[in-house]
Amino acid sequence: MFYIRIMLKPIIISLILLVAGCAPAVEHTKDDVEARREGQKEAVNPTSTGVLPTDTLERHALATFDTNGPYAWYQPACIQVNAQTRAILFFDPHGDGAHPLRLYRHLADEFGMVLMGSNESENGMSMEQILPHVREMLLAAEKAGIRKEQVTFCGFSGGAKVALYTANSIPGITKVIYCGASLNIPLRSDLALLGFAGRLDMNYTDMVQFEWYLQSQPQEHYLVEWEGDHRFPDAEVFRDGFRFATAKPLNLAGKEITITPNEVREEQQKKQYLYNALLQEDLGWWQQTVQKMKASPTPMDQRLLGFISLACYSLGNRAAQQRNTALLEKIIPVYRAVDLESEGPGELVAKLEGLKM
Repeated sequence: MFYIRIMLKPIIISLILLVAGCAPAVEHTKDDVEARREGQKEAVNPTSTGVLPTDTLERHALATFDTNGPYAWYQPACIQVNAQTRAILFFDPHGDGAHPLRLYRHLADEFGMVLMGSNESENGMSMEQILPHVREMLLAAEKAGIRKEQVTFCGFSGGAKVALYTANSIPGITKVIYCGASLNIPLRSDLALLGFAGRLDMNYTDMVQFEWYLQSQPQEHYLVEWEGDHRFPDAEVFRDGFRFATAKPLNLAGKEITITPNEVREEQQKKQYLYNALLQEDLGWWQQTVQKMKASPTPMDQRLLGFISLACYSLGNRAAQQRNTALLEKIIPVYRAVDLESEGPGELVAKLEGLKM
């Protein structure tokens, strides 16, 4: 894993843009099932006293602390909120605000930080829909005593795009952590960036290209590569996120980008080739191709499998919206060959059956 500074123009290709369009909205992604680990659920008791409970995960509205409210909140028992208190505001692609709080609550205890997680921002919403909700969350943090300037935005996958877009749109927010995805928009020069890219993540090369692009930009920026796939980073990996949010030096030694520009170019070309093959090749070709890729030990092939799965999911949903049953019938068996354990193929089958009724 590592962070480097070199100059290179980004190679232009992104499956998500090819499949889901270029509008500034959260794309429909198929996120890793492991991100919803067993044992991460916990009972939460709301309070009606108006006093924020400490050392608990709390879903609440601005004043009532309703468990069906717009965000989750974690405040370590060891801190009292004041003007110097720092916070991280998380965006989960499924709108599960408590999920990242459960992952990182012990780091919040260690660093003395408040964590917030949006329950309303999720894939499929436009940025214009999300921005008012984010401003409401910042207002709630301010009412609790946390200044906007002390809040770091953080998101995973579609949530990473939300974090980048909304932080860039709200003056006073100066730090963003993005995991598993990036967003190619002009960014404010005062916005400091920290990315986490898993070596097995289907979006890995896109994030590496984004980091290389940032070499020519004025803002402070870092990229941490870690041994993971498409999910929030493991807690120990994400310790650098808390160091970044609290203005402590990052531990970047040994966390280099392990792919070369030529290898990135090759992988992006393969993505385009495989995307075209979804429309052109038959099931037999796909079964042989997928079998070889699943037997391959190389990180590139594992990333490409994730890419194909996402392409099937996105292209299949677009076909359903357009009532293109022929394309759905072509995509579904390929999707099953690539990702049999996913719920995605079953969802597309249900949509196909509905179209045929």
